[in-house]
Amino acid sequence: MIRPATDADAPRAAELVVAVDIAEVGEPDYSLEDLYDEWREPGFDRARDAVVAEADDGTVIGYAHFRSGDLLAVVAPAR
Repeated sequence: MIRPATDADAPRAAELVVAVDIAEVGEPDYSLEDLYDEWREPGFDRARDAVVAEADDGTVIGYAHFRSGDLLAVVAPAR
């Protein structure tokens, strides 16, 4: 299921971005604070601009946001 991201999703969304960074380049260059900074940018509407993907059991397995003309989309590397 795809749904808008909530405050409660922030830690898991950041974990997914970090996991993809590690899988792709060997080290992270993203943090939970980076995610919060992006969510606080003027014009960013989390309800419209950020989504999470959930597995059948409710586990967040994907995250995406569109901001300032850039799209970030990640899926748990094990998926």
